[in-house]
Amino acid sequence: MSTMLLTLAIAGVLGLPPEVPGGDVTVSDAPMAQRAREGSQRRISLDAAVAMVRDRFGGRVIRAETQRRDDGATVHVIRLLQDDGRVRIVRVDAETGEIIG
Repeated sequence: MSTMLLTLAIAGVLGLPPEVPGGDVTVSDAPMAQRAREGSQRRISLDAAVAMVRDRFGGRVIRAETQRRDDGATVHVIRLLQDDGRVRIVRVDAETGEIIG
């Protein structure tokens, strides 16, 4: 399977829009980031967490996934490629939208 097809398949499974080489993940930032900040009364989607992290840290999203920790908490893990070439890993609590790392 070609790299592009594999990328598209992974994006589909994660519910992310496909990434275009040289481009950035296309996400409508404002509405999702706002919903992510509304509080703990509803679960934060992966898309909302991605938008919130991009708003706060900038950079290009290279991977985003949802994980369940050993303690049962659900966490969105988002990897960003920053302008200086470093990769930043940000974790967002899926229940509260709080950035935890």
